[in-house]
Amino acid sequence: MRHETVANPYREVEKGRGIKVAGFLMTYKPDTVIARDNLIGKGPGYALSDGGVEVRQTGAQSLDELLGELTRSGG
Repeated sequence: MRHETVANPYREVEKGRGIKVAGFLMTYKPDTVIARDNLIGKGPGYALSDGGVEVRQTGAQSLDELLGELTRSGG
């Protein structure tokens, strides 16, 4: 398993932020994107899944917590 953390260049954008972030993430050619928000039925979810990216939801409150969960579950 490999992970990469990148800064969100659209964090301060008021409108269309989600779809812009999805496009930005697609430049990294990810296999999976894990988000706290449920992206099902939303533009970013469609954009990612149309690009063949698995979209998963997490309840983790921090990156360390998420990585711990992934390590324990095997990914």
